[in-house]
Amino acid sequence: MKKTPRNSFALLFFSIILATAFIANNAQIIQLMNIKIAVLAICMAAAATDAAAQLNRVNRRIEYNNRDVEKGRYPLWQRISLGGGMHFLSNKADYSFRTVTNQVYSRPATLKSKPGYAASLDVYFPLRRFSQRSCFAISAGVNMIVANLTHDTVILGPQIYQKDLAAAFIGVPIGVEYKTGGDAVQSKAYGTMFTVGVGVMPTYVQSDGLKTEGPANDDQQMKMLSYAKVEAGFLAGIAIKIRAMAYLGNVVTVQSYETVKRETAPNDILGYRTASSRGPLGFNLSLILMPGSAGWKRY
Repeated sequence: MKKTPRNSFALLFFSIILATAFIANNAQIIQLMNIKIAVLAICMAAAATDAAAQLNRVNRRIEYNNRDVEKGRYPLWQRISLGGGMHFLSNKADYSFRTVTNQVYSRPATLKSKPGYAASLDVYFPLRRFSQRSCFAISAGVNMIVANLTHDTVILGPQIYQKDLAAAFIGVPIGVEYKTGGDAVQSKAYGTMFTVGVGVMPTYVQSDGLKTEGPANDDQQMKMLSYAKVEAGFLAGIAIKIRAMAYLGNVVTVQSYETVKRETAPNDILGYRTASSRGPLGFNLSLILMPGSAGWKRY
């Protein structure tokens, strides 16, 4: 039979009525299906977002750890730090005086810096990035400490001894660091930064207290020390940080043996004076500036 427009309209109207009736009778089922579909859609969207984020992190990590990319994007001059501050040292020293009649006088004393001054130049080389704002790095540099060591007046029988000692320490610290914040990725997107690190520091020691009439001991002048440091800072045009650095291991700042003569009669020997000290190098508190951080981008 041939369909007419009226028949088609009647069929469409009848279909709408049946669909309406089905929806009315099964509203709960339809609602449950809609909820399941909505939950499924949300889960799929979340998974897609997470996958995109993971891919972005992987791509950035690969890019960061790619040396060819790093050479252009993270130049060396942006990782150089200049520092200056105060050095604090306190060691025990022993002084003794033996007369020509073999009478011995001895007394301990405390050597202190007044305080000393510290300067540093160092740079770090990122090894591995573990998140968008943190990394492990190797650091290397040069530290110089200048101190004037003093002690209370030491009375050794007929002798009164009080002498300040000039000392200098030059070290090459090499260590590993964990960094987080702006300097970890050379980015102005992060306004703060934090670093902890440990390492070793070959150190050359020069001190007036090492002058002796006997043979010099090379171990007094070259020492292998270790260190630990903590830094915290912020961005204010350039990166500005406060560094606390403690040195572990003993150094000798005083090791002397001298003949004491009468001032008015140089050939008249009164006795022999010895002095020795041993203790840690102490610690620094420094202000650190990173001039190259002015060139950091906002990644």
